[in-house]
Amino acid sequence: MSTPNLRRRAMRALIAISSPEIERVTLVKPVRVGFTTLLTGAIGSYIANEPAPILVLLPTEADARDYIVSDIEPIFLRRPTPCAAP
Repeated sequence: MSTPNLRRRAMRALIAISSPEIERVTLVKPVRVGFTTLLTGAIGSYIANEPAPILVLLPTEADARDYIVSDIEPIFLRRPTPCAAP
């Protein structure tokens, strides 16, 4: 299976998360197919549009810390500051 096809399947799984009937999405995927970028984009979208608790599980605490520092925190650093209400 080609990498673009794997990305399409992963994106469909991430889109499925937006359905209120679906409580959990589990993916088994190969490494190095761009899923982290898709996941980070989905998390950013939910943070901006539908704030709610999000749980992302990674194999080790070091992996989780690295993901937060290298992928998630930059989303908040780049976003524009909200304007004050008049």
